Amino acid sequence: MNRIHCLILSVIAFSYTSVKAGNIDSLLNIINKTKNDSVKVDTYNELVWEYYGVNNDSALHFALQAIKYAYASGYTLGLGNSYRYAGQVYERKSDFANALLYQNKALKIFLEINHKQGLANTYNNIAVVYHNLNEWDKALEFQQKCLKLCEEIDEKMGIASSYGNIGNIYRKKNDYHNARISYEKSLEMFRTLNNKYGEALSLGNLGQIIYEKGDHQKALKYLLESLAIRNKLGIKQSIASIMNAIGEVYLSLYDYPNASYYFKESQKLAEEAVAVDELKQAYYGNYRTEKALKKYASALEYHELYTQIKDTIYNNSKNDELNKIKTQYELDKQEAELKQKANAERQRIEAINKEKQLRNTIIIYSVSGVLLLLIVFTYFIYKRFKITIRQKAIIENQKTLVDQKNKQITDSINYAQKIQSALLPNEEDLKKIFPESFILFLPKDIVSGDFYWIYENNSSIIIAIADCTGHGVPGAFMSMLGTSYLNEIVIEREIHSPAMILNELRNKIIGALKQQSGTEYSKDGMDIVLCNISKKTHSLLYAAANNSLLIAKNGNIYEYKGDKMPVGYHPGELKDFSQHSISLQPGDMIYLYTDGFADQFGGDKINGKKFKYSRLQNLLLKNYTLHPSLQKENIYNSFIEWKKENEQTDDITIIGFRYL
Repeated sequence: MNRIHCLILSVIAFSYTSVKAGNIDSLLNIINKTKNDSVKVDTYNELVWEYYGVNNDSALHFALQAIKYAYASGYTLGLGNSYRYAGQVYERKSDFANALLYQNKALKIFLEINHKQGLANTYNNIAVVYHNLNEWDKALEFQQKCLKLCEEIDEKMGIASSYGNIGNIYRKKNDYHNARISYEKSLEMFRTLNNKYGEALSLGNLGQIIYEKGDHQKALKYLLESLAIRNKLGIKQSIASIMNAIGEVYLSLYDYPNASYYFKESQKLAEEAVAVDELKQAYYGNYRTEKALKKYASALEYHELYTQIKDTIYNNSKNDELNKIKTQYELDKQEAELKQKANAERQRIEAINKEKQLRNTIIIYSVSGVLLLLIVFTYFIYKRFKITIRQKAIIENQKTLVDQKNKQITDSINYAQKIQSALLPNEEDLKKIFPESFILFLPKDIVSGDFYWIYENNSSIIIAIADCTGHGVPGAFMSMLGTSYLNEIVIEREIHSPAMILNELRNKIIGALKQQSGTEYSKDGMDIVLCNISKKTHSLLYAAANNSLLIAKNGNIYEYKGDKMPVGYHPGELKDFSQHSISLQPGDMIYLYTDGFADQFGGDKINGKKFKYSRLQNLLLKNYTLHPSLQKENIYNSFIEWKKENEQTDDITIIGFRYL
């Protein structure tokens, strides 16, 4: 039973077998015949790994049976292994609270008996749980502990698995360079060790990271090679996981029949294996595929299934019980350290018994004197203590009321964010119109004062990006007004001239807010750029309010400015917005943006200078020839590098699309 099981997204065992009826019958026969409890515990643990990832409910049943017999018989090593295996099954079922609870029980046992292989297993499994909870630094800390112990005991399979796990963590931290290095080390070692399961997972990890970098065809090569190996091994949960990944690639390539096939096959396998996380991903993939195929009834069913299972996973992993378990682990660690120190002190005192007796006598007299003083002092403290207790009760009551109000407000804002997200088109909608495109949308707060809007008919494409007054909740209200009025003006009233659209939008906002000179709402409005791209004439008509658009081509970037007035009340004469025409050429990269990126403070010093429009234009010019997904990544990374520790100044939105 000395297996080390490592891998974060799919657990690798050093010797892993799929469910075979003959092997299971043989193990059950041993349990029925043996009277040795230790043998019975080890056999139950073997049964766990026969069902693990194939039928997790059965795997959990046998793990709990092993715990019962190990505890009753005093079989310490077997109990540690049984706790660890139960924790791994709970992790596969996405019950992270119980997963961490059982791993910590195992860790306590292995620390007491100094069992290094068991410790390496358990450190890895705790890293698995923290990985699932998106606590990357904690996951990396425990995974590196696992790797160190595996190297100490020369456990090559554990070393290979740890490299794969560490690669997964670096990937989640967006450190793709170190992630790929770790994956390649893991793949090389598994191939040397002829471990097909580890090879399959390493190929899958490399395929995933290549897909995220935008090379879909190369990613498919790795993922399909991984699937072929997993099919031979017959581990349903592992097959379901890689099928979800393949489905995502086909979905990105707009190959909906293949995407639908892999997501639905993944769903079947995940249901059979009771694999909650894989089932969630399959539901979500089926929802997006059915939606793309305009099968809206089935798309809605899949979305409801996805929402239900996602809420279940969230509730299981983010509760008070989990926080208590984390705290208990830290307390247990401190208790072990204190116990070790106490043993050393006792041995030292016993070696000098005469000195101990003298010291105890001095301590008794000293303590007696101190206690006498304390009795006198306690009387004066007591009265003050009673006053403090009353004050604390008042403060705690007030804090409870504040916390309740804060939760109500936060819940309302979070729900508003869901509504706003539903109104905004997603990046996939834009890619259906412009295959080479991206949307970088970074709200300052939960909800955003920026919004963007897209409409397409047989003759033209209308796209707009706007920055409403303020950010957060006030800005979000304005953005929802803007979205609603654009739907009315363009779709219902069929007004497609950019200048006329902005004139009508301004009238609507002034009327809705009852704006007039001197009112507190007179400055509310929005800065916007709105374009109408003709499918027939290859021209772009645009009108803009306090905003501009950029076009990059032939090694240059060109700025096209709009009118110096907002869409809203403006002191002085309310002039009509001007309309401009631009001739487009295939390959032109068009950028629409709000002012949040250019106005961000950062640089070498905290609260330093703004990023500025000139630096933004140079950044876009440097990247415009790249694939839009890579452009988006480079632009985002530039923002993070510039901002450093500064607070985000404003909502940020940049849309880029290549005219083909």
